[in-house]
Amino acid sequence: MDNVNINGLDRADVLRVLYNAAKPHGLGVLEHDSAEMTREEAEGLLSHRDSFDYVHDRIVKVSLAKGAGSFNPRRYDRDNGQGAAERAVSPLRQGTDRALVAIVAGLGSSSLIFTVWRVLGHAFGF
Repeated sequence: MDNVNINGLDRADVLRVLYNAAKPHGLGVLEHDSAEMTREEAEGLLSHRDSFDYVHDRIVKVSLAKGAGSFNPRRYDRDNGQGAAERAVSPLRQGTDRALVAIVAGLGSSSLIFTVWRVLGHAFGF
């Protein structure tokens, strides 16, 4: 299993997308908070540590050491599905993330979607 490339990505963004894509497990299912982690929350967690097991009610199980260009997804994928870490991080490398795609997809009008996508694409390089 290959490591997931996070070279050039902000660790807070990586933690955020991994948490948001992770499934609640164990007793966390009973207390599941469906709110997505914000970048600010991820920065706060990373200010105290860089290795994670459970975060709130979700299994994250990754180490995001400063300066590391990749991380081993084995434990994350074991609990969240094969390839789940790569699927969560891949949009960050492409300059998008699930929230942006959901906003554009929810706009309704195809011409409006195209215009917004073109403007955002130009601004963010995708």
